Amino acid sequence: MRSGLCLLIMTLLGAHQAVASPEGGEAAGRIAELETQVALLEAQLALRPLDISAYELPQEVTFCGQRVNMADPSIHERMEKEFYIALGDRAQVVLWMKRARRVFPVIEEALERQGACPDLKYLAVVESGLRPAVTSRAAARGLWQFLAGTGRQYGLQVDKGWDERADYSKASEAGIAYLMALHKRFESWPLAMAGYNTGPNRLARAMAAQGQTDFWALDLYTEAERYVPRIIAVKSILSNLGDYGFHITRKDGWAPLARDELEVSLPEGDAVTIPELGLALKASLRALRLLNPELTGDALPQGRRFTLKVPKGQREAARRWLEKQILANRAKAKARAEAKVLAERAAAARRAREAKAAQAQAAAKKRSTSKKRVGKRAPIKHKVRAGESLWSIAQRYGVEVAQLRSWNKLSREDVLRVGQRLIVRRG
Repeated sequence: MRSGLCLLIMTLLGAHQAVASPEGGEAAGRIAELETQVALLEAQLALRPLDISAYELPQEVTFCGQRVNMADPSIHERMEKEFYIALGDRAQVVLWMKRARRVFPVIEEALERQGACPDLKYLAVVESGLRPAVTSRAAARGLWQFLAGTGRQYGLQVDKGWDERADYSKASEAGIAYLMALHKRFESWPLAMAGYNTGPNRLARAMAAQGQTDFWALDLYTEAERYVPRIIAVKSILSNLGDYGFHITRKDGWAPLARDELEVSLPEGDAVTIPELGLALKASLRALRLLNPELTGDALPQGRRFTLKVPKGQREAARRWLEKQILANRAKAKARAEAKVLAERAAAARRAREAKAAQAQAAAKKRSTSKKRVGKRAPIKHKVRAGESLWSIAQRYGVEVAQLRSWNKLSREDVLRVGQRLIVRRG
């Protein structure tokens, strides 16, 4: 049905050309009528489902100047599979091109600076869909889907609140440097890209075990085998959009976000939240996060220097507000420090008072205990010997006879007995 409509449009266009030369109102009216019919048929054609089988890969497919051996049935099949899968998701292809206007220039500049193959930008399409802050289930992040360790290895700052794997430019420099290192090791762009996906050591082990140095001959796990042909298929489509029924070019994509940049360095302890900054600049939290996909928390990072992106024309306002905020934070910090010193002094004085009171209480308790011990001393007793009397015993111990009688409950009539024990001093 689609081919029939195309044939009809071509017939009408031929009729249009046939009547375009005669002069007069009748010819002009006929031309207008044919143009209306062509426009109507084109609209109807656009509404019909796309039959992707009408499209084919080009006869010659290259990547980084190297031809893909499409004459090999196995390679041809693998390439066609990825080509049709990508082509079948037409909305995704459009989104890639919409984002490409914003992202590709940054990647292309990095490629040129490092003298790398321009086709490598399509690897970022497959890795992230050109979304700068996307994070995988394996915690890989950014346009180039770096793991944290590999990102740090290639100079990216990855820490709490700030993650340069989401920085368009820095991540692209790192991703391309990594690919260049892989190409130097494997001496092949397909192998370099495969190593990017599998990890270079895993790829090297597979090559050694299988005795192969050609990516297309390697037996790898499914994702690794699909990875390289997918990148090449994406390059084939995005490089020739018109050939596959897409009426979009890079200039139709989403423009880079208008922004200004300023260098910021917040000392440790100078907390500045992103919502606070947004309120000061009359910019939404969402807008600031779009401008700064590196931000991963709710506050600007402390103790490090970084480049903050703000809405166009807001650089000076942001700088003044941040300086004012830093001064305010320092004043608050100073007040907190002074209050802490006063509180510590008060606590020390309280502890000293409490210690002194405790010492006094302990001393009083000790005295009381000592008195109690003195009051509870056992009475002193004397064993009566022959010839002793109460008077002689009283004289010996310096007490009164009456005391001896009282302590021992003796009357005047009681007579002392030899061996009798008398209390001669009370405890």
